[in-house]
Amino acid sequence: MPKILFKDALSAFLVCIGLFLATNVKNFSYSYIYFIASFFILSSIILCKLFFSHSKIIAIPTNNYLNFFILFIFWAATSILWSPVPSDSYASLAVFYLFPTAAIIGFWSTAKQQGYFHIFLIFLLLTIFWKACEQSFLLVPHLPAPGFFANKNTNAIFICMLILPICTTFLSTLANKQSKVIYGSLLFIGAFIISLTVSRGAVLGLTIGLIFLLTHLLLSKQTLSQFIILIIVLATGYLSADFINSGANWQRLTQQTLTTNINSISSGRGYLWESGWHMFLDQPLLGWGLHMFHWLFPQYRHIDAPDLGQYVHNDYFQFLIELGPIGFLLFIGFVITFLVSAKKLYVLTTDQEEKLASLGLIA
Repeated sequence: MPKILFKDALSAFLVCIGLFLATNVKNFSYSYIYFIASFFILSSIILCKLFFSHSKIIAIPTNNYLNFFILFIFWAATSILWSPVPSDSYASLAVFYLFPTAAIIGFWSTAKQQGYFHIFLIFLLLTIFWKACEQSFLLVPHLPAPGFFANKNTNAIFICMLILPICTTFLSTLANKQSKVIYGSLLFIGAFIISLTVSRGAVLGLTIGLIFLLTHLLLSKQTLSQFIILIIVLATGYLSADFINSGANWQRLTQQTLTTNINSISSGRGYLWESGWHMFLDQPLLGWGLHMFHWLFPQYRHIDAPDLGQYVHNDYFQFLIELGPIGFLLFIGFVITFLVSAKKLYVLTTDQEEKLASLGLIA
């Protein structure tokens, strides 16, 4: 029994380490080593599973969304043939291999391994909290809490992905008071980090996820008292960080959100989208090649654009520019089939607690 527990805990720990390493990939220079290490760990887990199960029949996931994603990767790999900088396209393509690798590991995982993984994710959240506070309060100049990512918005949406499942656990009727205190503290920390990033997109994403959870509670006719407490905890964490941060979120709301100027609302991204549209019109069939936007941006840059143009800040539009209509439609197909599969999982689940948990992962 101890050997089995160690095996389950070790595999979950290694996956969490792989996830942590992946968050440190900022570009294709020295930090690319983190991707190599992450992919090595995840692929090693798969190889070990195959080696020790050589005499057994192993199921392989055949979800439609995985098929679409594999086709998307294949098309992205094909775009290297006409990419102006093939080496950069190849380096970017390799990063996409993490998703199917992680999906296969998740498909093969057991309930115990998933439980250990959730525990290790708590330590990951606390590590990001420490890093975000250091960046926002100790470093000079202060940074808007990008965490281990290169971009603060990426860190904010990653935190949303971590805390939404915690929200469902907090709302669960199976959780005792001690557990709710722990989960509530983690939610406070998560909202605190999101506030430090001053990310509007993450707040919107978290709000949409909470609306899904509220809809589930209303449809299942459950009491809303715990949901109200959940909102209070999240709001307290968010407003606490904003208070310490001298009202940065409130200033951004009044100056950049509540306005009719599209470039103020989008933080100057309207200029990026205009440049991106001209890029697309110059190569409308096949696209320019994966991860080519930042290479081409200087020659298309709008004179008033405040951004360096590393990304177009819209994944769908960027895939349209770089991979053309075919790559764009394949990615749309992946998203749609994933949502359809998620809906089936939710509908076919009969237990209300499992429904709530699955919704937290979907949202």
